[in-house]
Amino acid sequence: MTEEIKKKRMSKGCMVALIVVGVLFLMVVIAGVTCWIKKDELAKYGVKSVVMQIGSKASENPQAGVDTTMVNAVISAFSERLDSDTTINLELLGTTIQKIQYMPQDDVIDSIEVIELMNVLSEIYPELAEISIPSMEEAVPDTTAGEDTTASE
Repeated sequence: MTEEIKKKRMSKGCMVALIVVGVLFLMVVIAGVTCWIKKDELAKYGVKSVVMQIGSKASENPQAGVDTTMVNAVISAFSERLDSDTTINLELLGTTIQKIQYMPQDDVIDSIEVIELMNVLSEIYPELAEISIPSMEEAVPDTTAGEDTTASE
């Protein structure tokens, strides 16, 4: 009286689906761990790419009162300093990106935005203030003064 007991097995489609779901879950876990380990580099890359984009837009479409060579000098100095910095404050980088993320949305980087950018970058690295940061008074055009309508002869 030996009866063979048939074991119920999963169908092949169900087995394949479980394997695919397992592999996808493993890939998500690995990506999450990698991002957590590399969070400093990712934050640096994000800030650096936004700052570089602002610099390129300022150079492509120069506005009155914007010294593009000064802007490019500060941005390149910031980029070099950020690359060489091993201990960066991620909270400071987060607030930095929040302050400047709106700037590249329009194609015009005016003098007020440049001053804001320079102030934000000098908050991270105070030595960038030595390169030359214009004041707000220089950036805001004087709209109360009348135009000079006399023609020089």
